[in-house]
Amino acid sequence: TVDFNAITAVIAGFPNVGKSTILRQITTAEPKVADYPFTTTGIQIGHLERKWQKYQIIDTPGLLDRPIDDMNTIELNAMVALEHLADVILYIF
Repeated sequence: TVDFNAITAVIAGFPNVGKSTILRQITTAEPKVADYPFTTTGIQIGHLERKWQKYQIIDTPGLLDRPIDDMNTIELNAMVALEHLADVILYIF
């Protein structure tokens, strides 16, 4: 569940670069991790707390370099997270 009061980092990048692995390693989330592209098919949310501060890390499906009009629903959801939820964006490539 999205926590609108937490500092939010959104992990974005090309398919199959390790975004979900990072999420799994640093948060409570347990996303599926596999050695093939497009394993993540939706937004994945993990939470962590450090020094009494809540953080939320959002993993997005792999993004392709194409116009927004050509994006599917999964990609558009990732764009919404980047635009409206991110305090910080971690772009992994």
